[in-house]
Amino acid sequence: MLETSSKLIGKTDYFKEAVDCALRTGWVKPEQKESLIRDYLRPIYKEYIKVLQEVKKELNQESEPYITIDKVIEKLNPILERTRRIGSTEPGNILREIEEYIQFACKETYSVYAAETLAIKVAEVLRD
Repeated sequence: MLETSSKLIGKTDYFKEAVDCALRTGWVKPEQKESLIRDYLRPIYKEYIKVLQEVKKELNQESEPYITIDKVIEKLNPILERTRRIGSTEPGNILREIEEYIQFACKETYSVYAAETLAIKVAEVLRD
């Protein structure tokens, strides 16, 4: 299982977990794993990093930020954890779980922004 703490999830670990999960269920064949990474996992992970960089930049501009980047990472990691099931779970189920998580767990501005931005990217990738 992926890290859901305030530690940044590594790209290699994320790809490995997602591919292993998809192969284990049989929804993705071994010859499809590169496509899974290229078409789904890489764009989502890229957005994860991008949104964290944006939020970190904003937090650095505040004189007394009320939240740390670690807390934002802590809120985004469960979203990334849910996307590791791409290729082994119906996309609508993944999106619903992400939306429910955001409503339940993300309450302050930076976490909401980061989570919703990542969720939008996940939805775009799953619908393409």
